[in-house]
Amino acid sequence: MFDKYFKFFREKPSPGAAHPAETEAVSAAAADTGTAPAAHGYEMETKGSLLIDTSDIVSDQVITDTLEIDTYGAQTSTPEMLRRFIGREPVLNALQQIIGYEFSLRNEPETDEAPTLRQMRDEMLLASIIDLDIASKLGNKSAFIGITSATLNSEWLMQLPPDKIVLAIDVSQIIDIDQVLDHCRIRLAKGFRIALDKAVAIPEMAELLKLADYIRIETDLYDALTLGKHVMSLLHYTKATLIAGNVTSEDDFSAFRLMNFGGFQGYYFTRLQPGLPQRIDNSRAKVLELLNMTRNHAEINALEAALKRDAVLSYKLLNHINAPGNGLIHKLDTIAQALILLGYNRFYRWLTLLLFTSGKLDARDETLLHNSLIRARLTETLAFSLSPEECDSLFVTGIFSLLDALLNIPMEQAIAHLNLPEKLTQALIHDEGEYAPYLRLAIACENAPQSRIAELAQAAGLSVDTVNLAHVKALIWADEFSN
Repeated sequence: MFDKYFKFFREKPSPGAAHPAETEAVSAAAADTGTAPAAHGYEMETKGSLLIDTSDIVSDQVITDTLEIDTYGAQTSTPEMLRRFIGREPVLNALQQIIGYEFSLRNEPETDEAPTLRQMRDEMLLASIIDLDIASKLGNKSAFIGITSATLNSEWLMQLPPDKIVLAIDVSQIIDIDQVLDHCRIRLAKGFRIALDKAVAIPEMAELLKLADYIRIETDLYDALTLGKHVMSLLHYTKATLIAGNVTSEDDFSAFRLMNFGGFQGYYFTRLQPGLPQRIDNSRAKVLELLNMTRNHAEINALEAALKRDAVLSYKLLNHINAPGNGLIHKLDTIAQALILLGYNRFYRWLTLLLFTSGKLDARDETLLHNSLIRARLTETLAFSLSPEECDSLFVTGIFSLLDALLNIPMEQAIAHLNLPEKLTQALIHDEGEYAPYLRLAIACENAPQSRIAELAQAAGLSVDTVNLAHVKALIWADEFSN
């Protein structure tokens, strides 16, 4: 739909355009006079008597709705309309491993929004995902993309790698079920997978339910008894994996897993678990001790002695430094050599990551590490105007931003004995200081609304394009690092 809209204006330009970028969205005459397109069709008034002939445009290609976009009193061109922040939400399996992300425009539509406007939003999202090449770079993870049933026929989908894409269809918006079935079968034959949102277990939906690979349920809309009945009625029609949306706590996760859910959405794993004990075992205590020593620039022989007291840590350090990717001609065989080669800053950075892979591990630790890596990489990338040393500190800030969830203690306690620089402490505990804007923005990219992300980006002096590109690169980097 969007491509036809742009093609229409390119083929019939108005003379005297004010700026080339604006010719795709409005006629030059409209730009001069401030007049807007008529409610039906694209006929525009000009200073003279120039008109655009719309007689050959069929009704289903005419856009009669507009997006609510803040223009702050200025005109907005089509490229500006397309610059929307991309948000992500992880999809986890029953082992709490991330199997994919749902990508969405953070300005969610209203439920009573006109169909044309909903489809425009879909195609904006698809255009962004294609431009950023998100799907093809997610490794073994999938990209979940929520769309309306009308978008199933969009040519934009042909530019996506189908084996990486799950198309999530809003069942409540379906008008012609037979047409939707036909489009779903076509997409499935191409290699796409189908998820259904707001699915209902009724005979009329039986065929569609059979085609679904996933069925997503917004669990906060049901009490436990009603949810259980809904799940059983759906499973009567389908073998799809059920995904629980809006999971807010570990207790929710455990309960939904017992109710035959195989997928889970939300950032519940980043939160403290008050009912469970602290998770500072001997291995993590040793890493915290080494972090403090490194921060205070302890002598190399003192660091070497501390490492040698733990054979596992010594092995991990030598294994890390001798990894093929480091390009060493000769392998190092002593702790002292490894420490000298790394230096304090790189060794400190390595230790922060080691916190998530020490001691008794579970899948939640792996997921926390992955999310902290995204935050860390995103914060240091967004702060490109700062010095390399400051960017290193921002990386550590991003890693430590989930230290409370990892150790299951309040942040104040988690960093109490780490002797961190004041800038890190201010950002992590008080949400203040030079590092705070970047950390806030990195966290907002996870699940904050469009307006909040825009506000934080503006405060940090960053454009939409810069934030979106850095966000995607951080996802890709974290996925490659974790694998």
